[in-house]
Amino acid sequence: MLRLRLKIVEHLCGFLTLAFSLVAVVHSLSPLDARSMTAQINISGEVEFHPSISTSTPNFRVSSTQAKLRWFPRQSHHQHVKEMKIEHDPCASATECQMVNDGDPHIQLDWKWDNSEYLTRSAQFSMEAIVETTNEIIPVYDKIQFPLSLPLSMSRGATSLTREEMVTYLQAGKIANHHHPHMQQAAWELVEGKDDLYHAVFAIADWVYTNIEYSLASIDIECHNTNTNTNQKQSTSIPRIKTASQVLQSRCGKCDEITALFISFNRAVGIPCRFVSGFSYTDDEELIHNIHGGSRWGPHSWAEVYFSDDVGWVPFDVTYGQFGYVDAGHVLLSTSDDAEPLSVTVEYSAFGEGDAFRLVSHEVTTIIIPGESEYEARARSSLPFIRQRGEAIDIRLEAQAEEVGFGSAAVVVATLRNNRDHYISTQLHLVKPKDIDLISTVPDGNGKTTTNILLKPREEMEVPFFFNMNEEYTPGFHYDYTFSLSSTLVAREALTHIRVKEDAPHFYARGIPVLLLG
Repeated sequence: MLRLRLKIVEHLCGFLTLAFSLVAVVHSLSPLDARSMTAQINISGEVEFHPSISTSTPNFRVSSTQAKLRWFPRQSHHQHVKEMKIEHDPCASATECQMVNDGDPHIQLDWKWDNSEYLTRSAQFSMEAIVETTNEIIPVYDKIQFPLSLPLSMSRGATSLTREEMVTYLQAGKIANHHHPHMQQAAWELVEGKDDLYHAVFAIADWVYTNIEYSLASIDIECHNTNTNTNQKQSTSIPRIKTASQVLQSRCGKCDEITALFISFNRAVGIPCRFVSGFSYTDDEELIHNIHGGSRWGPHSWAEVYFSDDVGWVPFDVTYGQFGYVDAGHVLLSTSDDAEPLSVTVEYSAFGEGDAFRLVSHEVTTIIIPGESEYEARARSSLPFIRQRGEAIDIRLEAQAEEVGFGSAAVVVATLRNNRDHYISTQLHLVKPKDIDLISTVPDGNGKTTTNILLKPREEMEVPFFFNMNEEYTPGFHYDYTFSLSSTLVAREALTHIRVKEDAPHFYARGIPVLLLG
């Protein structure tokens, strides 16, 4: 008897096929801006066993097949599985379907055939689920001391980890390989001086988001700053996904690789972290047309960080810049301790001689069909499938000086206020006139128009942006400029204006970041 385990789908970001249908939507909001979304998830797959035409003495039979499906909608803080049903063929009395949770959550399907005829064997399955997703922020109300003292708690609650689970989500893996010395050093440098867990995790997330370029290049395609190991033979097998240490070295990666680096940094400083896999909505035109085949939905990876037994798992999508929450366009289908989780594994029992049979596998197909949210259904609106988020923070944008002279420096100050009694992270996007140079941004001083901010409960913070108004202006004229600021958690933009004219005060930026001196 021959017993074999076959990988049908190796990894969601590589070989998973996506088909997408969208009902008519009149509303202008997308899942990126929605408070909630209800969607239908269809997952299907098939395995076939064929007689081999090259066999001179056909003699084989397949007596049983077992499929373990690890790719299915999960209950989580931001996702509610409202309905799920599974169909399978053949559907004989000996066929079994059960949910198994033995440290490796999966849905198990068993098919059995009693005859030994020389026939093609085929087993199919399909799953249909209705899920509702939200963009709710996981609330962390109080400061959690960092570094963590493990175990995190002696109590056992619904979100508590066992000792074995804690070890699993702290240990190095094939992809999340934080055991390398340079990974350890880099991780501890990022959290130096931090005694608040949220600030430590945020510092890691912000650094990875800011410094790792999103790239779909595989590991054997050179990225900028890539150091090639000249001693490595050309025939050496290279994993399809970069390890975390390779991402740190190359400074580029795709979603699973960026997530691997974030997870590795957290584990390196003693913070439990795990991979999350599923589908997400995007408005990135490159992904839509070059990767997703014209669809706005595609396979995606992000992370969850375990804060405490009281808080549980907190999502961090470093690729999207969403820290402490994910938008309603994230559909969670799998969690794992390392990248490259198997979507489906198949085991079968068979008898045969030589190559008397061959196994033909079909890729798993996932279909996302967004529909109306319950809120709009009750309101009987014009068929939007989303519900707009409530504003968690207030933002205001003001120019320190509304009029400045030709060639002057200028500062625009964003004031943020956390309206809630828990930590909130948001991403600010500043839109400035095209020809005006941004000198620096405080607090990070990175000189970029996008910056990530973490606010403590009820905290108010000022974020200055420094500019040079150094255009070639014509005497006798004045020039009006508009600056706008948006946040991932606020529906409306904040605006301010600066007028540049010849006889206005002239400011100099001395030792940025500092206040402007006249």
